Amino acid sequence: MKNSLALTSILSIIIALHGCDSSKTKKNSYDNNQDSHNKTFSNHPSSSKYFSLNVGGLDSCDYSLNRIAYFSCFDSQLKIPRLVAYKLTRDNVKKRRVRLKRFYADKDIPKPFRVSSYHYTNSGYHRGHMMPNAVSDWDKAVQKESFLMTNIFPQAGKFNTGAWKNLESFVRSEVLRVGELSIINGLIPSKKWIRKKGLSINIPSKTFKIITYPNLKSVCFIYPNKNSVLRNSWNSPKYKTDLKQLSKMTLFTFL
Repeated sequence: MKNSLALTSILSIIIALHGCDSSKTKKNSYDNNQDSHNKTFSNHPSSSKYFSLNVGGLDSCDYSLNRIAYFSCFDSQLKIPRLVAYKLTRDNVKKRRVRLKRFYADKDIPKPFRVSSYHYTNSGYHRGHMMPNAVSDWDKAVQKESFLMTNIFPQAGKFNTGAWKNLESFVRSEVLRVGELSIINGLIPSKKWIRKKGLSINIPSKTFKIITYPNLKSVCFIYPNKNSVLRNSWNSPKYKTDLKQLSKMTLFTFL
C-alpha cells in the first residue's frame, strides 16, 4: 500500500512538472520564429556592425532582423520597424545602381504579420525607406534588402520627397567629408492606421534620425510625419533634438 501511494505521488509530481514545462515551452510557429530573431543589444554578437552608440531596449523588438548592411527592429503589432540602424562609408555613397521598381514582403515575418507593397496602394502614403536606396545601391543584394517591407513605413509624400530627402542628402555629403557615419532612424507610433485586406499598419506620428560621427558626437533630428514640413526647413532648430529627449520619447535608450 505504501509503495502504491509512493508511486502515485511520484507520478503526480512528474505530471505536474511536465505540465509546468509545457506551459512555458509550448509555442506556435510565430513564437518560435520570434525567439530566433529576438536578441538584446548586449547579447548581439554583431551589434557593433550596425551601432556606434550604446542602445538599450532592443529586447522590446518583436523581430530583430540582421541584414547585410542594416539592423531592423520590427514591431509585429504596429507592422512597422520601430528602429533601423546602419553604418555608412564613402564607398557606400559613390556607387549607383538603377533603382528597383518593386518592394518585397519579408518572408522572415509570419504571414499574419507580414506586410506587402499592396497594403500601401492608394493609402495616401509613400513607402518610406528607413535605410535609403541611395546608400544601399552599392551592392545588388544590399539594395534588394532595402526594399523589404520591414525597412518601410507609411511616410507623408511631400515630407518624403522634401525635408527628409534633403536630410538624407546631407548625410551623404557628410559621409564623403568625414569618411564614416553611424545612422539610427526611428519611428514614434500614432493612433492612426492604414487598414487593408485584414492588416492594420500604424502611421507614425514622428520620425527621427541620429547621425553619429567617428568621434561619437551625435546630431539628432525629429520631424512630424506630415506634408506640412517644408522642404527647406529640414535643418531648422525646431527639428533638432538630443539623445536624452529621444530616450524619453521612445522604447529605447541612446547613450
